[in-house]
Amino acid sequence: MDNYPRNNPPWTYDDSQPWIPFFYQSPYDARADGTPVPGIMYYRPHPPRQPEQSRPAPVLEDGATKVVCLAQMISADAEDLRDDELYEDLVDEVEDEAWKFGHLMSVVIPRPGHAPAAAAGVGRVFLEYADLEGSDRCKTKLHWRWFGGRRIVAAFYPKDKFAGGDYDVPVDENSAP
Repeated sequence: MDNYPRNNPPWTYDDSQPWIPFFYQSPYDARADGTPVPGIMYYRPHPPRQPEQSRPAPVLEDGATKVVCLAQMISADAEDLRDDELYEDLVDEVEDEAWKFGHLMSVVIPRPGHAPAAAAGVGRVFLEYADLEGSDRCKTKLHWRWFGGRRIVAAFYPKDKFAGGDYDVPVDENSAP
């Protein structure tokens, strides 16, 4: 004798999704002659997914570009820039951190040339992103962060100057976050 209707088990909750019965045969539940004993279980399907709401576009500051310049990150006479192995480690470390903010297109860390005078842009790191959202996140998260005992100054950099290899455009290194 059943105490409840078959399609309405006692553990039905007052939710939008009903419990749905399904029948199964377990290889572990068998009669003495070896035939499986059918069983019944109940499950509740996941609620239907709500359509994703589109996020509003971030508000970007004037002059935002896809290129971020990290000034004061490395000393112009740092050993990391002269030694090839240390330089590759530095590039890998910067890439790993920069990927956290968006799709990274390229990383440029100028090195001093063979001339006694330092090359343009030495001591800076340039990160090019695929979109403005990634570069904005990077600038926001890395500005005034510490790296190797130095405080990073992150600023947007003109894309045309970056594409032309001109890494000596001044950035405001005294700006507050």
